[in-house]
Order: sequence, then C-alpha cells, then structure tokens
Amino acid sequence: MKTQEIIIKTKGVTIDYRAPYLICTIGEEIKKINGGAISSIKMLEHCVMTSQVFDLIHKNGITITIQNGHSHPICKCVPFFQKLDKDAYRAQIKYSEGEAGVLKKIAIRWLDEKFKGRFQLMEQKLPEQKRTELEALKKTWYEESAEAHLESQSNLLSKEALSSKQYWKLFNFCLPHAFRFKVRTKNPGEDLTNVLLNYGYGILYGVIEKCITSCGLDPYCGIFHVDGSGRKSLVYDMIEAFRSSVEQMVIEFLWDKEIDLKMFEFESHILPAEIKGMYVEKWREFNKEKHVTTGIMNFVENFKKELEQIQDN
Repeated sequence: MKTQEIIIKTKGVTIDYRAPYLICTIGEEIKKINGGAISSIKMLEHCVMTSQVFDLIHKNGITITIQNGHSHPICKCVPFFQKLDKDAYRAQIKYSEGEAGVLKKIAIRWLDEKFKGRFQLMEQKLPEQKRTELEALKKTWYEESAEAHLESQSNLLSKEALSSKQYWKLFNFCLPHAFRFKVRTKNPGEDLTNVLLNYGYGILYGVIEKCITSCGLDPYCGIFHVDGSGRKSLVYDMIEAFRSSVEQMVIEFLWDKEIDLKMFEFESHILPAEIKGMYVEKWREFNKEKHVTTGIMNFVENFKKELEQIQDN
C-alpha cells in the first residue's frame, strides 16, 4: 500500500529511479526509497529529475505537484492512464446543466458543510467575548433553507461572500496577536497567515483532484465554479466542505510555532523554506490525526454513488 509522500524542500536534489528504488541525491548524501511505497511527490524547490522517474510515475500512478516561490501549485503531473467513468461523466454533464439542476442541491449542501465546519471550529477556538457575534452569524446563514436558493444562485453566492467576510473577522480573534491580518487576501497573500491559508488550500486542491480522478470523475465538470475556461471547477466546488480543516490547522500551527515563527522575516509574499518544512510536517500530522485524505475520498465516492442513483432514477 502506497503511504509515503516525498517532499523536495532542499535545492540541488537529483532524483533518479533504479528499480525498485527512487534515489534522491544531494552532494554526497544518498537516500533510497522503495518506489512501491510512494503515493506522491511534491516539489517545493528546484531539482533535477531523470526520465526514468517518469516510468515509476506511470507504473505506480504517482502524482507530482510543483509549487512556485509564493507556495502556490503551478503544475501537476498526473499518470495518463487514469480514465473517466463514462456513465458517471455523462451524469455530471447532464445534471449540472440548468439553473435549478439536480446537482445544485448537492453543491448547496457542500456550502452548508463549509459553514457547519467553520461554526464548529469557532465554537472550539473563539474567545468567549465574541460568542454573541458567532451566534448572529449562524442565524444569518441558517435563516433560509438551502432549497430557497435553488432558483437564485447569485443570491446564494452573495450571501456566502458576506458570511465569509464576517467569519474572517471572528477567525482573526482565534490567532496569536502577532499573526492577525487586516483583511483576507489571496494569490498572493499579504501576510504570513494568509499565505499559510492559501498554501493549505493548495494542498487540499491536490488531494481532492487526485480523489476525483481516481474515482473516474471529471475535475473540470463542476457546478458552481464554472466561470473560467479550463478551470477544475469540481475541485473548487468540493473543497468548500473541507476548508475548515485547513483553517483549524493554521490556527494550531500559529499557536504551536508562535515563538519560532517570530524569528523569521516575512517578505514579498514568499513563504521561507524553513516555514514550509514545518508547515508540511504539521499537515502530515494533522492529516494522520484527523484522517482528512480518507474523509475526502469517502466524500468523492459518496458523490459518485449519488450520481449513479440519479441515473438509475
């Protein structure tokens, strides 16, 4: 069973494959890893990779993710042999069409899951003096049923944006004072906390996309996030239900590493390699403890089952 994610976070690494081992070399140091135990490879720094490595990638279904200096995923290599489940794909296409399409009910449920997770996180982390504001936000979100928004997607997304804006204000109070932000910013983040959030979402994007393709679904055939050509809209739709996992991880990371992080100067929206290493290690521990990847796989499989049930009916 493939269980190990290889993370390249040191410059100057050379990667080769000599069956059955992946061989990582830097200077005089050589590390051998059983190729059958590798689930994915993540490149945070430049490295040299031989063509033999791609034989391993194709043979074992390994995904490679490359990130730029801003910690954003910029490229992904996915084994070519992964194929769509034709029946599931037809259902994706058929039922995602139309303003009140069948799949919109499911996507709305995912948005509800996002705020349910966020509310639970705030109940755990938010200072007592801010609980009144949390209750007001919950009331605002739940004042209308999900079905009320089936005919007006724009109203739903406007409500989601407003609720998220209020949520981030409360989220700030869960952080060490030194790492609170003025405003939530994306691509690039204006401060360390925003960059950590963006980086964590990037990790989730990769996990969700891999689960989607392994189930034979099309990551480009989404429901709500379909406003860009070539956009993996189903990944963007599904990540909503798991965003609170990253947000919890960021809160815990900043408190756990508060003293260490204050030693680094954050400049130019770039996450220092040392912080990347600590953060990736936090993700590994968090994922193992909370079973995030397993939860995502179950989530995608359940969605595929719903598609099959819709087809049968």
